[in-house]
Amino acid sequence: WNFAGNNAVVTPDNPAVDVHGTQVAGLLAARVDNATGVTGVAGRVKILAEKVVSGGTLTSLTLARAAAYAVARGAKIITNSTNIDPLVNDPVFCAAVEFAYDRGVLWVNSAGNGNTADPPRVAVEQMLLVAATDRFDHKESYSNFGRGIDISAPGGGAADGLLTTVPVRAGSYGFAYGTSMAAPIVAGAAALIWAAHPGYTRDQVVSRLE
Repeated sequence: WNFAGNNAVVTPDNPAVDVHGTQVAGLLAARVDNATGVTGVAGRVKILAEKVVSGGTLTSLTLARAAAYAVARGAKIITNSTNIDPLVNDPVFCAAVEFAYDRGVLWVNSAGNGNTADPPRVAVEQMLLVAATDRFDHKESYSNFGRGIDISAPGGGAADGLLTTVPVRAGSYGFAYGTSMAAPIVAGAAALIWAAHPGYTRDQVVSRLE
């Protein structure tokens, strides 16, 4: 569902340039064994596409409605690669995170790309914040970091991005980088753990990740 536009159109506003969501989805869930393109970390997982940004604007209400929708439909993992720093003290956003957490849902979020120690989002303890590493398992120069960041995953760099899906009008496949790309890799790993151990709680899944 498109919570930014209140309709069922979840495709990008401009598929030639608005590629972010499709990049994230590909790294998480691009299908395996179909002899086509790339493969996601959890290539057999079911995803629920939700649009929460339009015209560069993200609101706490839009994100809260999307989270509630996902939880109501049985989602076990929410992965979000938007800048939530402006929302960390917003009661609507905080209630949405708490709602998902109380129902055993794992919320995975990008750590941010400002090369900043402990960005504001670290105040939200009910989610897993993901930093980006390079091919040598070192912090990418752009990645936020600090004691409040929970886990790291490959994020790619300007010179060696991660190959993933983009909308057809943008070429179908392309390279991407950022903590936005590290987050779905962690979400995909969590999905594989949960698939192998369906009786696990969220916290048991997280303990296997870390």
